Amino acid sequence: MRLPLLLLPLLTAQAPPPALTPPPAPERPTTRLLLPDLDAHPRLEVSWTTAEGESIHLEGDRAYTGDAGRLPLGENVEAFAAIGGTRLSKSAGHPDGLIVRAGFYKADISAPFFRDLREGARVRVRFSGIRVNQPAAPRLESVVQHLKFSLIDLEECAIPDDAFEQFNLYSQTELLNNRITPGQDARPGVLGASDVSAHATTEPDGSITLDVEFPYAILRHVLDPWHSEIPGTFVEPIHFHFEIELLPVATLRAIESGEQVWPPPLRDLDESDQQPLPDD
Repeated sequence: MRLPLLLLPLLTAQAPPPALTPPPAPERPTTRLLLPDLDAHPRLEVSWTTAEGESIHLEGDRAYTGDAGRLPLGENVEAFAAIGGTRLSKSAGHPDGLIVRAGFYKADISAPFFRDLREGARVRVRFSGIRVNQPAAPRLESVVQHLKFSLIDLEECAIPDDAFEQFNLYSQTELLNNRITPGQDARPGVLGASDVSAHATTEPDGSITLDVEFPYAILRHVLDPWHSEIPGTFVEPIHFHFEIELLPVATLRAIESGEQVWPPPLRDLDESDQQPLPDD
Protein backbone atom coordinates (compact mmCIF):
# COMPACT_ATOMS: atom_id res chain seq x y z
CA MET A 1 0.00 0.00 0.00
CA ARG A 2 1.29 3.39 -0.94
CA LEU A 3 1.35 6.06 1.83
CA PRO A 4 -0.38 9.34 1.18
CA LEU A 5 1.99 11.97 0.02
CA LEU A 6 0.94 14.23 2.92
CA LEU A 7 2.42 11.75 5.47
CA LEU A 8 5.90 11.59 3.97
CA PRO A 9 7.15 14.96 5.40
CA LEU A 10 5.88 14.00 8.86
CA LEU A 11 7.70 10.66 8.84
CA THR A 12 10.84 12.29 7.56
CA ALA A 13 10.80 14.94 10.34
CA GLN A 14 10.55 12.24 13.04
CA ALA A 15 13.50 10.25 11.79
CA PRO A 16 16.57 10.40 14.15
CA PRO A 17 19.26 12.83 13.05
CA PRO A 18 22.49 11.35 11.78
CA ALA A 19 25.17 10.84 14.40
CA LEU A 20 27.59 13.77 14.66
CA THR A 21 31.30 13.34 15.24
CA PRO A 22 32.36 15.56 18.22
CA PRO A 23 35.11 18.06 17.43
CA PRO A 24 38.57 17.08 18.66
CA ALA A 25 39.39 18.29 22.14
CA PRO A 26 41.88 21.17 22.19
CA GLU A 27 45.39 20.16 23.07
CA ARG A 28 46.27 20.85 26.67
CA PRO A 29 49.38 22.95 27.10
CA THR A 30 52.29 20.99 28.47
CA THR A 31 54.65 22.31 31.15
CA ARG A 32 58.27 22.24 30.15
CA LEU A 33 60.44 21.39 33.11
CA LEU A 34 63.42 23.60 33.82
CA LEU A 35 66.39 21.25 33.52
CA PRO A 36 70.17 21.65 33.56
CA ASP A 37 72.31 21.14 30.51
CA LEU A 38 74.35 18.20 31.76
CA ASP A 39 76.78 18.45 28.86
CA ALA A 40 77.80 21.97 29.90
CA HIS A 41 80.04 21.58 32.94
CA PRO A 42 80.03 24.70 35.14
CA ARG A 43 83.25 26.31 36.38
CA LEU A 44 84.01 26.65 40.09
CA GLU A 45 86.52 29.22 41.32
CA VAL A 46 87.82 30.10 44.79
CA SER A 47 90.27 32.90 45.55
CA TRP A 48 91.78 34.71 48.54
CA THR A 49 94.83 36.75 49.54
CA THR A 50 97.27 35.49 52.14
CA ALA A 51 98.71 37.50 55.01
CA GLU A 52 101.88 37.98 52.93
CA GLY A 53 99.89 39.44 50.04
CA GLU A 54 99.97 36.35 47.81
CA SER A 55 96.88 36.03 45.62
CA ILE A 56 95.63 32.45 45.39
CA HIS A 57 93.15 31.52 42.68
CA LEU A 58 91.83 27.97 42.23
CA GLU A 59 89.51 26.94 39.43
CA GLY A 60 88.20 23.96 37.54
CA ASP A 61 85.21 22.64 35.59
CA ARG A 62 82.97 20.10 37.27
CA ALA A 63 80.23 17.81 36.01
CA TYR A 64 77.05 17.66 38.11
CA THR A 65 77.92 14.76 40.42
CA GLY A 66 77.29 15.74 44.04
CA ASP A 67 79.82 15.49 46.83
CA ALA A 68 80.71 11.88 46.02
CA GLY A 69 82.28 13.17 42.81
CA ARG A 70 84.30 15.97 44.39
CA LEU A 71 87.80 16.45 43.02
CA PRO A 72 90.86 18.40 44.17
CA LEU A 73 90.72 22.05 43.15
CA GLY A 74 94.09 22.98 44.65
CA GLU A 75 95.63 23.80 48.03
CA ASN A 76 93.38 22.17 50.67
CA VAL A 77 90.17 22.52 48.67
CA GLU A 78 88.08 19.88 46.92
CA ALA A 79 85.11 20.92 44.78
CA PHE A 80 81.98 19.56 43.17
CA ALA A 81 78.85 20.76 41.36
CA ALA A 82 75.38 19.35 42.00
CA ILE A 83 71.67 19.66 41.34
CA GLY A 84 69.36 20.29 44.29
CA GLY A 85 70.34 21.37 47.77
CA THR A 86 69.15 22.62 51.14
CA ARG A 87 66.20 24.50 49.70
CA LEU A 88 64.89 21.35 48.06
CA SER A 89 65.45 19.09 51.07
CA LYS A 90 63.48 21.51 53.26
CA SER A 91 60.57 21.78 50.78
CA ALA A 92 61.38 25.46 50.25
CA GLY A 93 62.00 25.33 46.50
CA HIS A 94 59.71 26.88 43.92
CA PRO A 95 57.68 24.25 41.99
CA ASP A 96 58.93 25.70 38.69
CA GLY A 97 62.51 26.17 39.85
CA LEU A 98 65.84 24.45 39.50
CA ILE A 99 68.43 24.53 42.30
CA VAL A 100 72.12 24.24 41.53
CA ARG A 101 75.02 24.31 43.95
CA ALA A 102 78.78 24.68 44.08
CA GLY A 103 80.32 22.77 46.96
CA PHE A 104 83.71 22.71 48.66
CA TYR A 105 85.35 20.36 51.16
CA LYS A 106 88.59 20.40 53.05
CA ALA A 107 90.95 17.81 51.62
CA ASP A 108 92.61 17.52 55.06
CA ILE A 109 90.14 18.34 57.84
CA SER A 110 92.98 18.98 60.27
CA ALA A 111 94.39 21.80 58.12
CA PRO A 112 92.90 25.26 57.46
CA PHE A 113 90.41 25.56 54.62
CA PHE A 114 92.30 28.55 53.17
CA ARG A 115 96.01 28.86 53.78
CA ASP A 116 97.54 31.76 55.69
CA LEU A 117 94.58 34.11 55.92
CA ARG A 118 95.11 37.52 57.46
CA GLU A 119 92.71 39.18 59.89
CA GLY A 120 89.72 40.60 58.04
CA ALA A 121 90.34 38.27 55.10
CA ARG A 122 87.77 37.78 52.36
CA VAL A 123 87.08 34.75 50.20
CA ARG A 124 85.57 34.84 46.73
CA VAL A 125 83.55 32.03 45.14
CA ARG A 126 82.46 32.14 41.52
CA PHE A 127 80.06 29.57 40.01
CA SER A 128 79.74 30.15 36.26
CA GLY A 129 78.79 28.45 33.01
CA ILE A 130 75.44 27.21 34.35
CA ARG A 131 73.19 26.35 31.40
CA VAL A 132 69.59 25.21 31.27
CA ASN A 133 67.09 24.05 28.66
CA GLN A 134 65.01 27.25 28.38
CA PRO A 135 65.23 30.98 29.12
CA ALA A 136 65.71 31.28 32.87
CA ALA A 137 67.00 33.76 35.42
CA PRO A 138 68.66 33.45 38.83
CA ARG A 139 66.78 34.60 41.94
CA LEU A 140 69.39 36.28 44.14
CA GLU A 141 67.06 36.20 47.16
CA SER A 142 67.23 32.41 47.05
CA VAL A 143 70.98 32.14 47.70
CA VAL A 144 71.93 29.94 50.66
CA GLN A 145 75.36 29.07 52.02
CA HIS A 146 75.24 25.76 53.84
CA LEU A 147 78.02 24.97 56.34
CA LYS A 148 78.86 21.59 57.84
CA PHE A 149 81.07 21.17 60.92
CA SER A 150 83.04 18.26 62.33
CA LEU A 151 81.46 16.68 65.40
CA ILE A 152 84.88 16.54 67.04
CA ASP A 153 85.35 20.29 66.55
CA LEU A 154 81.90 20.98 67.98
CA GLU A 155 82.64 18.89 71.05
CA GLU A 156 85.86 20.81 71.70
CA CYS A 157 83.89 24.07 71.62
CA ALA A 158 81.04 22.72 73.79
CA ILE A 159 78.60 23.13 70.90
CA PRO A 160 75.78 20.55 70.73
CA ASP A 161 76.48 17.89 68.14
CA ASP A 162 73.03 18.34 66.59
CA ALA A 163 74.15 21.82 65.48
CA PHE A 164 76.62 20.50 62.90
CA GLU A 165 74.76 22.30 60.09
CA GLN A 166 74.54 26.08 59.72
CA PHE A 167 72.89 28.29 57.12
CA ASN A 168 73.80 31.76 55.86
CA LEU A 169 71.08 33.36 53.73
CA TYR A 170 70.74 36.30 51.39
CA SER A 171 67.11 36.90 52.36
CA GLN A 172 66.49 38.72 55.63
CA THR A 173 63.10 37.11 56.19
CA GLU A 174 63.00 33.64 54.70
CA LEU A 175 63.60 30.71 57.05
CA LEU A 176 63.46 27.86 54.53
CA ASN A 177 59.89 26.90 55.26
CA ASN A 178 60.42 27.65 58.98
CA ARG A 179 62.95 24.84 59.28
CA ILE A 180 65.89 26.93 60.46
CA THR A 181 66.21 29.23 63.48
CA PRO A 182 68.09 32.54 63.60
CA GLY A 183 70.74 32.58 66.31
CA GLN A 184 70.83 28.80 66.52
CA ASP A 185 71.64 27.53 63.06
CA ALA A 186 71.00 30.46 60.74
CA ARG A 187 72.04 34.00 59.86
CA PRO A 188 69.26 35.46 57.68
CA GLY A 189 70.36 38.40 55.53
CA VAL A 190 74.08 37.99 56.12
CA LEU A 191 74.78 37.35 52.41
CA GLY A 192 72.95 40.56 51.54
CA ALA A 193 74.84 42.68 54.05
CA SER A 194 77.02 45.61 53.03
CA ASP A 195 80.26 43.72 53.68
CA VAL A 196 79.27 40.91 51.30
CA SER A 197 79.31 41.25 47.52
CA ALA A 198 76.78 38.85 45.97
CA HIS A 199 75.70 38.97 42.33
CA ALA A 200 73.69 36.60 40.16
CA THR A 201 73.70 37.38 36.45
CA THR A 202 72.59 36.00 33.12
CA GLU A 203 75.51 36.33 30.73
CA PRO A 204 75.21 37.46 27.07
CA ASP A 205 75.62 33.83 25.96
CA GLY A 206 72.64 32.79 28.13
CA SER A 207 74.68 31.06 30.84
CA ILE A 208 74.19 31.99 34.50
CA THR A 209 76.81 33.07 37.04
CA LEU A 210 76.77 33.35 40.83
CA ASP A 211 79.58 35.46 42.30
CA VAL A 212 79.96 35.88 46.09
CA GLU A 213 82.80 37.59 47.95
CA PHE A 214 82.37 37.28 51.71
CA PRO A 215 84.28 37.93 54.94
CA TYR A 216 85.92 34.72 56.08
CA ALA A 217 84.45 35.41 59.54
CA ILE A 218 80.93 34.39 58.46
CA LEU A 219 82.17 30.80 58.41
CA ARG A 220 82.30 30.92 62.21
CA HIS A 221 79.63 28.80 63.92
CA VAL A 222 76.69 30.83 65.24
CA LEU A 223 77.05 29.17 68.66
CA ASP A 224 80.84 29.53 68.89
CA PRO A 225 81.34 30.75 72.51
CA TRP A 226 84.52 32.77 71.84
CA HIS A 227 83.05 35.28 69.38
CA SER A 228 86.44 35.75 67.71
CA GLU A 229 86.64 36.54 63.99
CA ILE A 230 90.42 36.17 63.60
CA PRO A 231 91.37 33.26 61.30
CA GLY A 232 92.74 30.37 63.30
CA THR A 233 90.95 31.33 66.52
CA PHE A 234 87.54 29.82 65.80
CA VAL A 235 86.29 26.49 64.55
CA GLU A 236 85.69 26.51 60.80
CA PRO A 237 83.49 24.18 58.73
CA ILE A 238 84.84 21.14 56.93
CA HIS A 239 82.41 21.83 54.09
CA PHE A 240 80.33 24.62 52.63
CA HIS A 241 78.33 25.11 49.48
CA PHE A 242 76.54 27.97 47.76
CA GLU A 243 73.24 27.26 46.08
CA ILE A 244 70.91 29.36 43.97
CA GLU A 245 67.47 28.77 42.52
CA LEU A 246 66.84 29.43 38.83
CA LEU A 247 63.34 30.19 37.56
CA PRO A 248 61.73 30.44 34.13
CA VAL A 249 61.76 34.10 33.10
CA ALA A 250 57.95 34.36 33.13
CA THR A 251 57.79 32.97 36.67
CA LEU A 252 60.40 35.39 37.98
CA ARG A 253 58.59 38.32 36.37
CA ALA A 254 55.35 37.27 38.06
CA ILE A 255 57.13 37.25 41.44
CA GLU A 256 58.83 40.61 40.86
CA SER A 257 55.56 42.23 39.75
CA GLY A 258 53.68 40.93 42.80
CA GLU A 259 51.38 38.77 40.68
CA GLN A 260 52.77 35.74 42.51
CA VAL A 261 53.72 35.77 46.20
CA TRP A 262 56.91 33.85 46.77
CA PRO A 263 57.99 32.49 49.11
CA PRO A 264 54.66 32.04 50.88
CA PRO A 265 54.63 32.45 54.68
CA LEU A 266 54.74 28.69 55.19
CA ARG A 267 54.84 25.71 52.87
CA ASP A 268 53.73 22.58 54.65
CA LEU A 269 54.26 20.15 51.79
CA ASP A 270 53.94 16.43 51.89
CA GLU A 271 57.15 14.59 51.22
CA SER A 272 55.51 13.24 48.08
CA ASP A 273 55.38 16.74 46.59
CA GLN A 274 59.14 16.89 46.17
CA GLN A 275 61.65 14.14 46.49
CA PRO A 276 64.55 15.80 48.32
CA LEU A 277 68.10 15.11 47.29
CA PRO A 278 70.90 14.88 49.83
CA ASP A 279 72.35 18.27 50.69
CA ASP A 280 75.90 17.00 50.21
